[in-house]
Amino acid sequence: MKRETLLCLQQKIAHGDEQAFERLMHETMPVLHAYALRMLHDQQLSEEVVMDVFVKLWQNRTGFGEVSNPLFYLLKAVKNTALNYLKSSARKSLSAAELAEDRFALQISPEDVLISKEHIQQIQQALDELPPRSREVLLLCKEYRLSYAEVAELLGISQATVNVHMTQALKKLWQMLEALHLVSS
Repeated sequence: MKRETLLCLQQKIAHGDEQAFERLMHETMPVLHAYALRMLHDQQLSEEVVMDVFVKLWQNRTGFGEVSNPLFYLLKAVKNTALNYLKSSARKSLSAAELAEDRFALQISPEDVLISKEHIQQIQQALDELPPRSREVLLLCKEYRLSYAEVAELLGISQATVNVHMTQALKKLWQMLEALHLVSS
């Protein structure tokens, strides 16, 4: 969803537009659900977390108009809600390593990029070989278009660390793609 569209929906929601709220839900639900699922490893609980975020958003919709980046706001709300679920439930068996491990997988669709399925698999393999945190930072910055400051706040790291992860991810990704002859230097 384009940032301009998202900002327009945000303002309509702040003024009580139910259709705008439904469209926001429809457009952002897959991203938010995938994010929650990576943290919780539970389909039903992930759906519950996302729905709780939307219920709270609707209840506090007037304040939503003041948010500078709606997608970042929703991702942060999902993260916080998921962490609250983990703290209050018997799901403490999830270790910190599991939560930190592979939260995201960058998905490249054939509609977005006109390359063969084999190349898509090779690119996905290259992404999978990135360190988990670098892959996560890359996804948040490039796929979700969050700023370095927003990624730093969301992940609880400094902007300099975000920059280091992005630099490492892009360098390694470029090297892997060169090795696969998908790009040239």
